[in-house]
Amino acid sequence: MTGPPSANRLHRRLLKVTLLFWGFFLEFLLLHWARRLLGRRRSDVWRRRLYRSQARRFKKTALDMGGLLIKLGQFLSARVDIMPREYVEELAGLQDQVAPVPYPDVARVMTAELGRPPAEVFAFFDENAHASASLGQVHRAVCTDGVEVAVKVQRPGIDSIVETDFRAIRFLLGLVGRFTSLGATMDLEAVYGEFTRTTRGELDYRQEGRNLEAFRRNLGSFDYLELPEMRWEYTTGRVITMTFVHGVKITDYDGLTAAALSRHLLAVRLINVYLKMVMEDGFFHADPHPGNVFGLAGSRVALVDFGMVGHITPSMKRHLRALFVAVSNRRAGDIVREFVNLHFVRPGADTGRIRQAVNLILDRFYDQTLEEIHSLDLTELGRELLELVREHPFQIPAQIAFLGRAVGTLVGLTTGLDPDINLIAIFLPYAQTLVVREGGNPVEMLPQKALRLGAALAALPETLRRTADQINQGEVKVSVNEMNALMRTIREQAAGMRRTGLVIYASALLLAAVFLHVNHEDVWGGVALVLSVAAFAAGVGRR
Repeated sequence: MTGPPSANRLHRRLLKVTLLFWGFFLEFLLLHWARRLLGRRRSDVWRRRLYRSQARRFKKTALDMGGLLIKLGQFLSARVDIMPREYVEELAGLQDQVAPVPYPDVARVMTAELGRPPAEVFAFFDENAHASASLGQVHRAVCTDGVEVAVKVQRPGIDSIVETDFRAIRFLLGLVGRFTSLGATMDLEAVYGEFTRTTRGELDYRQEGRNLEAFRRNLGSFDYLELPEMRWEYTTGRVITMTFVHGVKITDYDGLTAAALSRHLLAVRLINVYLKMVMEDGFFHADPHPGNVFGLAGSRVALVDFGMVGHITPSMKRHLRALFVAVSNRRAGDIVREFVNLHFVRPGADTGRIRQAVNLILDRFYDQTLEEIHSLDLTELGRELLELVREHPFQIPAQIAFLGRAVGTLVGLTTGLDPDINLIAIFLPYAQTLVVREGGNPVEMLPQKALRLGAALAALPETLRRTADQINQGEVKVSVNEMNALMRTIREQAAGMRRTGLVIYASALLLAAVFLHVNHEDVWGGVALVLSVAAFAAGVGRR
C-alpha cells in the first residue's frame, strides 16, 4: 500500500473488522443456547475451545491488517478482569511488528512535517526501516552536526485508520452492552474511553518527547541507565527524533554473553529503575517489551520508545499502604474498603460477599504456622487468588492495568536474564531506603531473620499467660518500674510480630506474583508484585 488509505479502503476495512466482531458475537449467542441444550460441563469445554479459536483468528487478523487491532489485542491481553483466560494467553505474546511502509510514503510524511525531504534535512537518512510497528516506523539517520539519531515517522493516514477501527470497536461494545450480561456488570464506556485515550496519546509524538524528558529528569541519578536525548528541531506531531541507542537486545542472551555483559546485573539494575519509577515518581515506562530494552557496555541498561506511559497517583500509593495495614491486622472490612478506594471493585458490587471471600482466605492464611507458610503451596494459593478475582466483581483501574502489564513483562525479562534471581533480596534494601527517606527508622532484618523472629515469638503468648497467672496467684512480685519495663518489652515484641507478619505477607505475595505470571495472568501478577513491594516498605517502617 502506498499513500494514505482511500475512502473505499477505509470502508472495506471497517466492514472487515465489523464482520469479524459480528461473527464473534453470533458465536457467543450460539454458546448461550448450547449451554441449555448440552449442559454446563459439555458447553464449558466448547466455550474454552471457542474462546481460543476466536483469539487466534483475532490475532491473525490483527497481524494481517495492522492498525489499531494490534494495540487492541495488547490492551485486551492486559485486562484479565474482563477477558477469558484463553484470550489472555493467546494475545499475551502479540508483538507490534508489521511490514514497513515504502520509503516514498515516509518521505512524503517527513516533507510535509519538516518542510524539506529527508535527504535535505539530514546528512544521511537510511531509506530502509530499522523497526516497524502498527502506528509508525523508525529509520536511522545522521544529523548535520554528526550525531546519529533514530527518526520515528507515523504511517501515512494512520489517524484515519485508527478512527475507523474505533468505530468498529464501539459497534462491538454496543452489541455486548445491549445483548449480554457483561454490559450490566461493567462500565464498557469507561473501558472504551481508557483505550481511546491511551491510543490517541501515542499518536502525539510531541507528548512522547515530553515523556522522555520527564524520565531523563526523574532517573538522572542512575549512572547505569542510558536514555536517548531529544532533538526537538527535527520533531513534530508526526515525526520524532532522538539520539540513537546502540545496544544488545535484552533477550539476545548469546549476544549479551558475547559482549561480556552480566545478565544478573542487568536484571537487578532494570528492577531498580522500575522501583524508582513506580514507587517514587509514580510515572513509569509502560511498555518494556524486549524491543525497547537493551544491554550496553559495562552491563548498563537502556530504554527506548516512550509513547506508552503509566501514572500512579499519590492517593493510590497511600491506599496501597493502607491495604497492607488492613491485611496485617486481619480486618476483612478494611481490606474491602481499600479495594473500593483503589477502584478494584465495580460500582454497585455486593461488598458483603467479597468480605466473606476475603475472610475465608485470611482464615486459611492465618491458620498456617510459620513453617507451613514457608512451604506454602503456590499453585493452590494462586488458584484461590484467581478464583477470588474471577468469581467476584473485580476490575482493574487503568493505572493498575498498565502497571500490571508492565511489571508482568518486566518479571519475564528479569527471570529470563537470571532464572535464580532473588527478588526479595532486591526489594528489601530499597524498601529500607525508602522508609529512611520518608523519615522513619528501618529495621535491619532479612526474610530469614523475620522467620526466625516469628518462630521465637510464637511461644510468647503462652509464656505471658503463665506469667500473668503467677502474678495473680502472688507467686511473682514485681515493682512498678519492672512492670513498665515488661510492658515496653511486650509492646516491642508485638510490634516485631506485626513487622514479621508484613514481611511474611510480602514474601507470599511475591511468590504468588511469580505463579500468576507463569500462568499468563500478567496483570494480576504485576499487581501482586507491586503490593509485595509496598508490604516490604510498610513492614520495615512499622514501629
